[in-house]
Amino acid sequence: MVGVSQTAVYHWEKGERIPKIGAVARIASALDVSIEDFFTEVVNGESVINFDGPGLSPDDICEYIEYIAPEQVYSASKTNSNRINELFNNLNGMGQDKAVEQVELLTKIPEYQKKNSTE
Repeated sequence: MVGVSQTAVYHWEKGERIPKIGAVARIASALDVSIEDFFTEVVNGESVINFDGPGLSPDDICEYIEYIAPEQVYSASKTNSNRINELFNNLNGMGQDKAVEQVELLTKIPEYQKKNSTE
């Protein structure tokens, strides 16, 4: 039903690997539950999304969050862009030139680079 091999399921069950978000979406659909159900737990009477799990990398967590709550990711991104524009517009010409230089330097640092075109 999910379109993955039995071996893949075995590795997931053993905690050796984690499914990609597409597989999680197909599993959720097959079980007639939401994707959030896989990551939600009740803490002090409040539902909390918990990504603590074996093998979840920061990239995996970002991928899941973007899938689960794309409007929040877009909103946060838009807020950052608005804040950057506001700060940039407060600079004089020389300050704006320096800001562009600094951003260009940041784009060369692998740690700050997007992993793919959807980020």
